Amino acid sequence: MNVPGDSVGTVARELERAMEYIRGLDDADDRWREASRLGELLKRVLEDAGSLRAAMALRIHQDEGLSLGQLGRRLGISKARADQLVRQARKQDHRAGLVQVQQVTLSVQIPGETGIRLSEAAEAAGQSAGHLVDQALRAYLAGRGAEM
Repeated sequence: MNVPGDSVGTVARELERAMEYIRGLDDADDRWREASRLGELLKRVLEDAGSLRAAMALRIHQDEGLSLGQLGRRLGISKARADQLVRQARKQDHRAGLVQVQQVTLSVQIPGETGIRLSEAAEAAGQSAGHLVDQALRAYLAGRGAEM
């Protein structure tokens, strides 16, 4: 699947469309159920994205031989947060210190529409899926006047 150049914007628009669909449901029980399903999906994706971010922080730390301070500066986070991410990644897969990175896929389905596979969007944009999820959710929330 070819994804337009603005994959983050595309994901944000699809999330908005999903919310519009849910808000448009006549039955309150259906709205509750669909909003819960979307919320659970986003929760799982955010958890996966967090694990992926930790794994990538460890990979950068190891591959480039950066100190935690340097890693923090590189990623735009504090040294303490860099340390947390590295520890989290090591804890996730303590076998020989190797971290297996799993593909994160987000698919938003609207009846009659094709969902977007976030892994494809990430590949097309040359970014991580976790980064795209983070940007898409920030864009979505910004449109609603909220913050993460």
